[in-house]
Amino acid sequence: QFFSFFGQGQRAFQPGQCYYYDKDNKAWAPFSGPMNSYRGGASLTRMGRFIVVSGGNRFPAPLSSVEVLNTRKPEKWRTLSKLTLPNPTYDHCTVAVNKTTMFVTGGFGQESQAIMMDLLSKNYKAEEPMRQPRRKVKSESLNFEKFRFPLLQILSILFRKLLN
Repeated sequence: QFFSFFGQGQRAFQPGQCYYYDKDNKAWAPFSGPMNSYRGGASLTRMGRFIVVSGGNRFPAPLSSVEVLNTRKPEKWRTLSKLTLPNPTYDHCTVAVNKTTMFVTGGFGQESQAIMMDLLSKNYKAEEPMRQPRRKVKSESLNFEKFRFPLLQILSILFRKLLN
């Protein structure tokens, strides 16, 4: 399924709401209840059956909180009380490493920072800072199980480029 989040200025959609594209009806339809916090510039990744949204800008200040949606029970978003980003940020990049860990880089508020966040153990580990600060970055999701060995080679190349 394809999911999308709409922010301010989308007249037909509610800010902070998750929608999916219904191919049969060729229309966007609500998938869940709205998030607990409006999050302009938040970063989103899918981890197994969960959608994880971190950070974002809620005027007048950026957020450090993390919200999770169980796609099998999409009625309500859950704010993680024991795990937040180390710094409030928005326009950052988040990539799922596996079903419990995500890699977070850049963004306003942590431009050079790179962290590995483990949602299961509810902690994060700071990685080597990037040499070139980054904001307004994007990521693509890959199936790590199918491409384990080639993907490790690709990630190695990407991380070297990020750190240079």
